[in-house]
Amino acid sequence: MESEIYKKAYNSEKTQTLLGILKVSDEEAYHHCIAVSKIVDEYLQIAKEQNELKWTEQECVDILTGAMLLDIGKAFLPFSLQYSTGSLTAFQKEIINMHPILGRVTTEQCGLSEITNNIILMHHAKINGQGYPVIDNKPFTLENVPDYVWLIAYADCFEAMTNVRSFKIAKSYPEAWKELLEMVKKKELPHQYTRIFGLYVKRNSILKIKDRNENI
Repeated sequence: MESEIYKKAYNSEKTQTLLGILKVSDEEAYHHCIAVSKIVDEYLQIAKEQNELKWTEQECVDILTGAMLLDIGKAFLPFSLQYSTGSLTAFQKEIINMHPILGRVTTEQCGLSEITNNIILMHHAKINGQGYPVIDNKPFTLENVPDYVWLIAYADCFEAMTNVRSFKIAKSYPEAWKELLEMVKKKELPHQYTRIFGLYVKRNSILKIKDRNENI
């Protein structure tokens, strides 16, 4: 169930306007963003239960807004790239990798918070500097990326692995969790979110098994 903080972020006029633009432009990206934001919302609820929530209510609203608008930059990519099913050229990949910058420009112009703007720009960062985009030849790393961005990166990767896409088969929650931990070992993601995120995975894995058994 969505929290009151989630509802506050979702019902914002600016958020609704941008989500509407994204849904019309790239419906798959829209559904991905909503799914990521729900993962983040549940993480924040669990962190609060565990007395480990380190952000204020307004910061949580801004974090959830960033999750909801994660891929807003994809709304401004060429349609031919949004719906391409074949292999992409290196140049096409470079264009797609511009979506965080396009998104950041959009949300800045809309007057959204620094937290939200940082999430949209940096959500593909890796702590080893191998993520994107790279600004002024400076990659995003653990040292120059705010902590809340890494939470979004966890949720973004996990959702992408566990939901069906037109080009891939979804992984189970345990499979995706194992792969996420491998990303931590490879120093692509930091380790500090693994405990609470592990609780999220465990709870939802149990719920999925329960739902499956009830439907047999």
